[in-house]
Amino acid sequence: MALLAPGSAVPSALVALTVFRASAWACLLCFTSYNERLQICQIFAGLESPDLGKCEEAFTDAFKGLLDTEINYDERSHLHDAFTRMTHSLQEVAAAQGSFRVAFPHAAEKIQKIILQLKEVQACIPPCGLQEVARRFRCRGCYSTVCDLPLDCPVQDLTVTRGHQAMFFCTVNFQLPKEEITYSWKFAGGGLRTQDLSYFREIPRARGYLARIRPVQPTHRGTFSCVITHDQRPLARLYFFLNGYSFDGTAAATNKGIFKAL
Repeated sequence: MALLAPGSAVPSALVALTVFRASAWACLLCFTSYNERLQICQIFAGLESPDLGKCEEAFTDAFKGLLDTEINYDERSHLHDAFTRMTHSLQEVAAAQGSFRVAFPHAAEKIQKIILQLKEVQACIPPCGLQEVARRFRCRGCYSTVCDLPLDCPVQDLTVTRGHQAMFFCTVNFQLPKEEITYSWKFAGGGLRTQDLSYFREIPRARGYLARIRPVQPTHRGTFSCVITHDQRPLARLYFFLNGYSFDGTAAATNKGIFKAL
C-alpha cells in the first residue's frame, strides 16, 4: 500500500483511514499524527522504497493489541507524552539503520507497560448522575465517554408526622468535583409524586445540600427536587416525595422504601 505524500490535499483524517485501516484504529492513531508515522517509515525504509507499505503494515500490526485500550481520562497527557517519546526513539533507531520489524513490537510492548501503570479507570456507581470522575478515554475511535446513567435519580419517599421536621439530604454516592458545586431546590406541590420538570417551581434562598421543613404541614405534600451543578452543568437531580402523614405519627401509606425523617 502506497503512503501519501505529506503535502497531499486529502484531509488528514481521511488519510489516516486510508493508510491505517479502520480495524487498527487504536491508541497509535490517537496519540501520533499521520506525518509522524510516515516520517518514521520513510527513515526506516527510504523515501521511495517499495518497503514503505511493509513498514506501514508492521507499524499497524505491532499496535493491534491496543485497539480496545481504555484509560482514565485524566491520564491522556501522560500517555500522549509516552507516545511522543516513542516516536523520537523510533526515529533514532531508524537513523541507526535498525529494523522496523524489531523496533515496532518493542515500542508497542513498552507502551503497553506504561498503560498498565496509569491510574485506573474508576467504576460507574449506579443508579444515576453524570460522574466525571469515572470518565474514560477509548482508543477504539479516540473519544471519551462517561457512565451511561440517567441524570435523574430515583424518587425517595419520606413520611413525616404533621408538625414535625422533614430533612432532605442532596447527596450522591459518587465523588463530586471539589470546586464550583452548587445546589438548587424546587417543589412540585398538590401531592404530586413526579419527576416531570414542568411541575416544579424554584424554592427561593434554598442553596445548600440540606433542606429542612419545620413544621411539616399538609401543603408540603409533594415532590422536592435538588439539582447538583458543577460550573453550570447539572451532575444529578434528586427527588424526595413527602408523603402522607398523620397526627399520631403513623405513616399514611405503606409504600415500599418509605422511611422516616426526624
